[in-house]
Amino acid sequence: MRSRMIPIVKLMYWFFIIDNILDEPSEMGTDTESADVLLARVVDVMEGREESESRTKLNVCVKKQKTIAIIVDTAREWWNEMRALGMSCRLQARMVKSMTEYLNAHRFLIIHRSSSPQAVLDMENYLHYRGMAGGWWPCLVAMEFGLDLHLEEEVLSHPYIRALQRSTAWHVYWVNDVASFKKELLEDNIQCNLIPVLYVKRVIETEARRSKTGIELQTVVNEATSIIREEDANWVRLVSDIRSCEMLMPTGNEQPCLRRRQDLETYMEAMGHWRSGNLYYHLASERYGICATIDGYVQAPDFRANYVVRLQN
Repeated sequence: MRSRMIPIVKLMYWFFIIDNILDEPSEMGTDTESADVLLARVVDVMEGREESESRTKLNVCVKKQKTIAIIVDTAREWWNEMRALGMSCRLQARMVKSMTEYLNAHRFLIIHRSSSPQAVLDMENYLHYRGMAGGWWPCLVAMEFGLDLHLEEEVLSHPYIRALQRSTAWHVYWVNDVASFKKELLEDNIQCNLIPVLYVKRVIETEARRSKTGIELQTVVNEATSIIREEDANWVRLVSDIRSCEMLMPTGNEQPCLRRRQDLETYMEAMGHWRSGNLYYHLASERYGICATIDGYVQAPDFRANYVVRLQN
């Protein structure tokens, strides 16, 4: 299993790079033509197709052509290594599907950002596209591959397991939204972030009630953190439900029952580590200017803003 960590680490670095490129307006965040070429070529790699010659003939500047080549070549590297190290056909199919959904979601966001740069997504579109553009679902496949788990389809499709997967994904996304909001606000790139989506939703509701009471940003930040806390409690309940489910956690001592219980406990533990690791990264990394310490919280750098959004414990 240790050898499988090499392509997984490459995948995680790759995600950091491509996510920045597809998000940043200064890169391809508003360049639909360059992004189309990049996304199509990555899908070609994932699906094992030869690259179409027409993809190289579109009007893409030399700098972005080099960026695209690097992203595509590194994707081919980690993908070939995963398959060479024994990734099952079932996991390969799930990786292709989830990666294609991730790329298509980014394509929608890039088109939206370029055509309506000031327009925040409504809640329905936010939940749909954020749920795929966050990139967690390909990472879930990589996690199963790295841990060499052999969970049957009846287990992975069980409502409790699907709910636990979604709960983990949304915890990851919402922590990122809260932690990155200030940075994204300064970059004028808040179209797909929970805080402005909630803010606009509350403004519309207030106007519908003809209320004269304004909506404070801090109130919406507090609401977002409450949503994260509720998802924490939901996740704990789901773990308890899974452990109490005879179908998922059979009580017999036969080898298949023992293996099922062991694999599921490993699966849930790994998702728990992912959640806590994601939270730690956002609090401790300098990327978002929070830089939490063991004392809990230190004030963020100014980031050239004239206010500070307070993150409640």
